[in-house]
Amino acid sequence: MFVRYLKNKNGSTYVQVISKNSGRYRVLQSFGSAISNDEIKTLTEKANRWIRSTSGVLEFDFEDEEALFQKLLNNITSHKLAGIDLVLGKIFDEIGFDQIEDVLFKDLVLYRLVYPKSKLKTAEYLYRYAQKVTRKMTSIAIWTSFMILKRSWFNK
Repeated sequence: MFVRYLKNKNGSTYVQVISKNSGRYRVLQSFGSAISNDEIKTLTEKANRWIRSTSGVLEFDFEDEEALFQKLLNNITSHKLAGIDLVLGKIFDEIGFDQIEDVLFKDLVLYRLVYPKSKLKTAEYLYRYAQKVTRKMTSIAIWTSFMILKRSWFNK
């Protein structure tokens, strides 16, 4: 859809909304005629509002992008990958590791499998995205408990 201007012989200009389908132009809405530029501008604004209201396309106001972006970020409370627990968690339980009664053990093992970069990155991921670890818990303390649990499991 677009706005078309047709000049008449008497000097006036018609403002119409046109649709082009299958190579043919079809008048969807006519907004009248005007002679002065101010009147044409008013009719054009009216036609553009009509196009926006009937097209079904939502528009974003990007006047204040920083505030909009900040508002969006403030509304995000958490991000969790549910697939890790659904797929690998079931395997973890079937192997029998769910018998270890530690809150972080399962998360440490699963995130380490999915993100094998480093121990520090795994602890950072658990803190940032899963909210499982507090800032006070360092990666050394986490992995020390992981190694103790690992030894106690395999020594049974």
